[in-house]
Amino acid sequence: MTRMERNSRRPNLESLESRELLTRGQVPSSFLFTPIPETAQLAEHIHPFLTIVVDGQQQTIPAGIGLGPNGNLPIHTHDNSGIIHVESTAVQPFRLRDFFTIWGQRFDQKHLLNLTADRKHRITMTVDGRPSNAFGNLPLQNLQDIVIRYVTVRRR
Repeated sequence: MTRMERNSRRPNLESLESRELLTRGQVPSSFLFTPIPETAQLAEHIHPFLTIVVDGQQQTIPAGIGLGPNGNLPIHTHDNSGIIHVESTAVQPFRLRDFFTIWGQRFDQKHLLNLTADRKHRITMTVDGRPSNAFGNLPLQNLQDIVIRYVTVRRR
């Protein structure tokens, strides 16, 4: 069999580079940024709690994240207590990164708000008192206690 014959028997594969694919376990941006009317029937309604601490100082999670005149986004805050409201018309795999996306802030293992982890600083996270490396991939669950810390590493 010649090389040309072998190549002609290979299946044709369509390039997916220009297509927008939904990543497994990811909420589409179109859903994340669509306001939900107050009268809508909710399929999911949970309240995780978020605390952010920078060098020992608790940061304020602003009130009104994701609130709007035409309805609230599926993830939002009502006050500055740290309670995240997940109120959705469809069950979705909401993750902590979705909250930060709506907030317009960076968050991953190297970034927290406008801060960056480096040789002198690190970002840690606990969930219900246990260390977690999930960071933005953390699935949001009801009554979760999420604490994110940005700390200056003291060298001896």
